[in-house]
Amino acid sequence: VASGHDLYRTFRMAKLSHSLATAIGWDEERIALLTWGGRLCNIGMMAIPTRILQKRRGLSDSERHVMRAHTLYGAELLRKSKLQILDIAAVIAEQHHERYDGSGYPHSLSGEAISEEARVVSICDAFDAMTHRRPWRRDPMSVQAALNELKRGLGSQFDPQLANAFIALIRREFWEHDDFDAFLAEGANELE
Repeated sequence: VASGHDLYRTFRMAKLSHSLATAIGWDEERIALLTWGGRLCNIGMMAIPTRILQKRRGLSDSERHVMRAHTLYGAELLRKSKLQILDIAAVIAEQHHERYDGSGYPHSLSGEAISEEARVVSICDAFDAMTHRRPWRRDPMSVQAALNELKRGLGSQFDPQLANAFIALIRREFWEHDDFDAFLAEGANELE
């Protein structure tokens, strides 16, 4: 398991995505499909060489290009499954690194051209990445520092309406649980 993309991360992503979609009033069927997408958004990382995933210093331009291709690899893998339940997951895998202002990848989509599901997962993915160790960052950010980063990205990296709803959700949920990580990863131990 490389670069923080562990089993617990998939559970955290599913729980964060599910919680945000519930908070903004999505129906159960849409939330279920989103949850699969949150869990599988980084499945394309399996195609990225370990030497890149575990690199402790910044990536070269060519390595960054390879790393960014995980979105396309993941979408292709999910589409090839031909399982209808994974159709939205494929879109999320492909679009979760698009940015609201169009400066993301792989297609430089902007605003509502990015699926709402991918915009939700993008916020959850960024938050989870900031609050957990990575090979290139020894100390994760605090929850508050990560929320501040999300605020800074309103309208540029993140959909402002969805990001504000996420920030409010995390503020409510974080204070309700002594161990926020354990809450997000509930059920992971049963499948390990």
